[in-house]
Amino acid sequence: IDQEGEQVDLVTQFSKVKTAIVLAQAKNRWDVTDAVKNSHLRGSETYFARLLARFLQNSLSQEFLATLLGRFDKAYCNNGPLLLHTMCQHIHRTHLAFTESIKNQIRNTGLEFFKMDVVKYLEFVRSNLRLITSTGDDG
Repeated sequence: IDQEGEQVDLVTQFSKVKTAIVLAQAKNRWDVTDAVKNSHLRGSETYFARLLARFLQNSLSQEFLATLLGRFDKAYCNNGPLLLHTMCQHIHRTHLAFTESIKNQIRNTGLEFFKMDVVKYLEFVRSNLRLITSTGDDG
C-alpha cells in the first residue's frame, strides 16, 4: 500500500496501515465508470484487487465474511486490500494484541510439540519472533 509516499506491506505491517488510506484507495479504484471493465483487465490494479477479494471470500467462513463485509460499504466488497485490512484489524485490533498472541503461541508450544527436535523448535521460535519484529509498531 502506498501510504503518504511510503510503501507499507499490507500483510507484514498491517498495524502501520491506516484504514482511511485503504478506504481511499478502494474508492479511487471502484468509484470510476470503468471499474467493472478494469476488474477484468489482466494486469490492472483493479484486476488484482478483485482476485485477492475472490480468494479471501472463498477462503473464509460465510459468518466471518459477513462480519467483515458489514464493516464497510458493499460497493467495495471486491476490493481485496480493503477486505484483507479489515480482516487483520478484526482479528488483531492493534499490533500489541497481535504481538501478545504470537508470544502466547510461543509460550504454549513446547519442545514436545516438535517431538524434542530442537532445530525445528528453534526455527519455530525464530520465525515467530521475525513476524513480531516485521509488523511495525502502534505509532
